[in-house]
Amino acid sequence: MASELVVPVVKIKKVRKHPNADKLEICSALGYQCLIQKGSHKDGDLLVYFPPDTLIPAEVSESHNIRPYLKGPEQDRVGSIRLRGTVSHGLLLPLEDMTWKEGDNVADHYGCKKYMPPVKNPAGDTATPMVNIDAISIAEFLTR
Repeated sequence: MASELVVPVVKIKKVRKHPNADKLEICSALGYQCLIQKGSHKDGDLLVYFPPDTLIPAEVSESHNIRPYLKGPEQDRVGSIRLRGTVSHGLLLPLEDMTWKEGDNVADHYGCKKYMPPVKNPAGDTATPMVNIDAISIAEFLTR
C-alpha cells in the first residue's frame, strides 16, 4: 500500500552559521528552516527531509541517534523544535542509497507513516464514545 506521506529527497540551500551554537548550522529545505550538524553538509547536497508529523520507526531513529529529538510518548514523531534559540521545521538525514535523486519519495523505504491525532469526542471525556455509523448498521446504532 502506498503511503500518503511524502518523505522527499531534497537539495539543501542557504547553509549558514547558527548564531548561538558552535556545532550547528542552519539551512533551507523545501523553503523550511532546518538545523544540521556543522560542517556535515554544504549548499546543493542531497538529504532526506522528514516533515513534521512524520512517525519514524524506532529502529530508524535509534540507528541515526535522533530519538531524543523526536516528540510524543513513544518519541517517534518529527516535530518543529527549538535548539539553542533557533527553530528547526522537520528533520534532515543523509541519503542511505546514492541512487536516490531529488524529488524521490522514500517514506516506504524507512517505513514512515503520517501522524494522525486521536479524534476527541466534542461532548467531553465522560461522554459515550463516538460511533462510526458507516461501520455498523442503523439498527445496531439505535439499539445501543
